[in-house]
Amino acid sequence: MDFEQMQKIVDGAPEWALSYCDKAQDYFAIVTSEFDCCSNLRDLRDQLAKREPMDLRDVDIPHGTIVLEK
Repeated sequence: MDFEQMQKIVDGAPEWALSYCDKAQDYFAIVTSEFDCCSNLRDLRDQLAKREPMDLRDVDIPHGTIVLEK
């Protein structure tokens, strides 16, 4: 699953949803590892958080810190 698909699933999730099933294309209030087509929404959010760049301002970076840019 790519970044855009994960973001779309997470953004469209109702508050009560804990998982998303690709096969049924629907959200569920249970988390199960029995089905390969189901994704845990918490896991998707964690993966998205790892990929999103941090939005830092100058005041967030301590004086004397060297910042390397890509």
